[in-house]
Amino acid sequence: FAGTKTTYLLAGDALGYASAWKQVGTWSDSGDGALVEITSFAPSSGTGASQTFTAVTTDSNGATTIPWVEFVMNAGLSGVNGCFIDYDRPSNVFYLLNDAGTVFSGLAAGSATQVSNSQCTLQGVGSSGTAVGSNLTVTYNLTFSTTFTGTKQIYMQSTDSSGVVEVWHQVGTWTRP
Repeated sequence: FAGTKTTYLLAGDALGYASAWKQVGTWSDSGDGALVEITSFAPSSGTGASQTFTAVTTDSNGATTIPWVEFVMNAGLSGVNGCFIDYDRPSNVFYLLNDAGTVFSGLAAGSATQVSNSQCTLQGVGSSGTAVGSNLTVTYNLTFSTTFTGTKQIYMQSTDSSGVVEVWHQVGTWTRP
């Protein structure tokens, strides 16, 4: 995903009030292998009520230096009323953001549980994170609600343990008929 990326910013306060995601600039990414990079996402487009997506994030210092990867599926880059998922690699737990964008609900990867908001349901079975060598592969087993219709953009970002951030960028689109 080397090239120019759009940078977004969200602000919030201690009472749980948050702004919408705002585009604040762009970032040119040279594809430097020494940095954390989201190197693949599949499928990058399609249609359906459910889908298993797979993202690979690479860090030349090793996949275990990647503490988290974030996924947002919505009409724009916003976790509010969207499908926003944070994967925490050290604990092997997925966190889905609620509709208001204020509280996360978690589930262990591979568990027989699920978490939902009004847009999507994340299944523990079929969702996983695997660190091998330089690659962290994260799989999201998702079902979309009947009200989360139309074409949505999919964005991702990640970081490594030294604080290098792979900024938000669009990795795909999905249409819920």
